[in-house]
Amino acid sequence: MRDPSFADRCDWSKLGGWVWVELLQKRPEFADKCDWSKLDGERWSNLLEKRPEFADRCDWSKLGGWDWGTLLRAQPQFFDKCEKCDWSDLDRDEWRNIIDTLPQFEKFKPPVISPS
Repeated sequence: MRDPSFADRCDWSKLGGWVWVELLQKRPEFADKCDWSKLDGERWSNLLEKRPEFADRCDWSKLGGWDWGTLLRAQPQFFDKCEKCDWSDLDRDEWRNIIDTLPQFEKFKPPVISPS
């Protein structure tokens, strides 16, 4: 939204998850208008990569293996939220990407992982 003076004319309910991510990355001041339930795991991962300040609103259970892999490479401080992460959800490529960036995660890699 280029001109926030028109925000009061917006029908916020029509915005989908991806639009919310794009908007909040650029204009976080509209967070109070967001229907957070519209964000799935991928959208949460994308949003938190650039705007970690929204972590307190995240439904961590929505994140799957790919979402966790993407998020942790960009924002490893969210590792403590991984108690809800099923590490077996990550495939070989996701593990390789995480470990290349964050070698300390090697200890969490399951002994047998599925190919990508």
